[in-house]
Amino acid sequence: MASYDIHIAVAKRFLEINDEIRYDENSKLHFFLGTIAPDLIASKYISRDECHFDRRENRSYVNIDLDYFVDKYSKLFNIPFVLGYYIHLYTDQVFYNEYMNTRIKLIEKNVNVFNYKYLIVDSNKIITLAEICSTDGIYSDYDMLNDFICKKFSLNFEQLKINFKEIIKSDISEAKLIFENNELNYNEIIKKLDITNVVNYNKDAEIKILSEDSISEFIENTAQKLNELLKEEYTDYEQICT
Repeated sequence: MASYDIHIAVAKRFLEINDEIRYDENSKLHFFLGTIAPDLIASKYISRDECHFDRRENRSYVNIDLDYFVDKYSKLFNIPFVLGYYIHLYTDQVFYNEYMNTRIKLIEKNVNVFNYKYLIVDSNKIITLAEICSTDGIYSDYDMLNDFICKKFSLNFEQLKINFKEIIKSDISEAKLIFENNELNYNEIIKKLDITNVVNYNKDAEIKILSEDSISEFIENTAQKLNELLKEEYTDYEQICT
């Protein structure tokens, strides 16, 4: 799945590209919080797959049921948090099933999906799915790209974290619109925010799978696609703009 910085950068570019949605600062914060909420909410009470409406059968791909989410919650897209939540799901689907296919190529399957072998496009090195999903794999790449993304897209993530925690402490009722029958652990959500973007990678390490140019292009293209998609296919689009 994409990192917090990637999700917020996509959301920020979406608002900059879109010439009709006019959020005030408070609405923007709720919108941005929605764009990372599926990762924050995942807990012992609600699984990661449940939070992402992910119907996949194994870990080698993502199968987010966007149609189900739109059918059930699109009437709530005028609520910034809910629209942000949808943008997170769309971004993850495109990131994993389209963008990642330009970064790695499956070359060998195995009974154990985590032993699937992939070719890294930029380096021609072979890597297993287990290595991709490890802290030395794509998560190390995320850490090394954080500063670049924040500077490139003018994100102050540390300030956003402070603002997000204030929202969570005071009122995150929008989340209950999606998970009305589930228990939300607000203290756990805040703890996740506290450790987000804490740099712990090897300073001498190199980016293995992703790249600055490709991730910038992904963010721009995804924001543009979302803008076009919502305008063309969302029948109640005008409600978002009110």
